[in-house]
Amino acid sequence: MHEQTLFTELGVRPRLRGSLRPKIGIIGAGRIAQQRLIPAYRYAGLPVAAVADLKPEALERARADYGIERRFLDYRELLAQKDIQIVDICTNSFPRKQITLDALGAGKHVLSEKPFARTLADARELVQAARHNGVHLAVHQPTRWYYPCAVTRELIMRGLLGEVFYIELRMHGNQDTAYYNDPVTRWHAALTDHIFIEWGAHHFDLARWFAAGESPSSVFAWGTTKGNEHFKSKMAVSATLRFDSGTCASLSLNQASRFISLPMTGMTFRVEGTLGTATGNILDSMSFASRARGGMKASFDWSEPLPRQEDPHNYLWNASTRDGHLWPMIELINAIEENRLALNSGEDNMQTVRTYLAALKSDSEYRPVRLEEIDNS
Repeated sequence: MHEQTLFTELGVRPRLRGSLRPKIGIIGAGRIAQQRLIPAYRYAGLPVAAVADLKPEALERARADYGIERRFLDYRELLAQKDIQIVDICTNSFPRKQITLDALGAGKHVLSEKPFARTLADARELVQAARHNGVHLAVHQPTRWYYPCAVTRELIMRGLLGEVFYIELRMHGNQDTAYYNDPVTRWHAALTDHIFIEWGAHHFDLARWFAAGESPSSVFAWGTTKGNEHFKSKMAVSATLRFDSGTCASLSLNQASRFISLPMTGMTFRVEGTLGTATGNILDSMSFASRARGGMKASFDWSEPLPRQEDPHNYLWNASTRDGHLWPMIELINAIEENRLALNSGEDNMQTVRTYLAALKSDSEYRPVRLEEIDNS
């Protein structure tokens, strides 16, 4: 089968299945909103009707670049807009809980940036608030839907890799330097749990995604520091996740590399099943081979930049990045219309919260931690 035919068959491009086209309000109009979400939503024809931010300059950029006229310094004024149906909360993680509770209390559906919560109690409170107010709560997890990860998940769900028994996720980056040198992201350097929670929200979640949504029963994680890092958090961590189904996941997360120009830098994955194997770069390329259907093999490369007219500021990079950031909103809208939980629902993401909190506890106590310990803590 030709690669493009297979890619189309797997159906990993975001698609609205119904007629609902809700107006969206964004709280936190900074980097992620302006460089990923607003342009991705505009591409899909989803109207961003209003933005709120504490910084007037962010609001002005939203007006100048995207023509958004309703702009508020107080997010509660945005929540008072009756025509706004979905609120996309893109602030950093610390004020996000109260903003989310206020949005849910105002009867708005919410798409929350990750990490969804810093404690399991907070995650439960948010999920309960959504239920109480009869609205949907979902979480931005673009990594799930970057094309390499979306294709791999579909191969798994369709049985084309057989029973998954091994998942490997690797990252080699220089966030310890790059984030510190950027005034917008430097606040992460003060965190003692950055790699587990702020960044682990990607990788521990992706392990669950490749395990077809199963949560691990236990986590053993440990990190190291050499004293030359800019961040207070450990920035090199190894973790092993045990799943009761028999799947083993291995995560190697390194954000302290000083030589990212060398090969094998970036984020990569490998998924081994009884019928096949998928491997690739999380962002834009992958290959797989399978014994299913009499034998299948394909390689994909989605690194081609978007046309300048589609991405004039080079914010979205390529179609994989664009659609990865679009999918969480598309999935939420489809779930609202179909009256079901979204794949990226708050309920689902509570399991990711349990996982990265277990990893954090494991590192501090240097022992495997069962997820039920997080439930009881």
